[in-house]
Amino acid sequence: MEDHIFNLATKKLSDEASEQDLRELDNLLLQYPDISLKIKQLFNWWYYDEEQNNIDRSQLLFSKIQEKIKQAEKNNQKKE
Repeated sequence: MEDHIFNLATKKLSDEASEQDLRELDNLLLQYPDISLKIKQLFNWWYYDEEQNNIDRSQLLFSKIQEKIKQAEKNNQKKE
């Protein structure tokens, strides 16, 4: 049963779960609280990593923008 629950959780994380899969997962997590804790921890890790990747991407983009601004300022100073 634990494998089945993890398969449903994996479908949920990959956005491949149907409404029926999601309902079944919710019901099974209520029936198996010990597995529910593992799944909740998995979800926490997954969403934390996803959020951290978004932050890292934003910081990288911001750095690129700053570099372009600096380059544009240098080019403007050379023209003057």
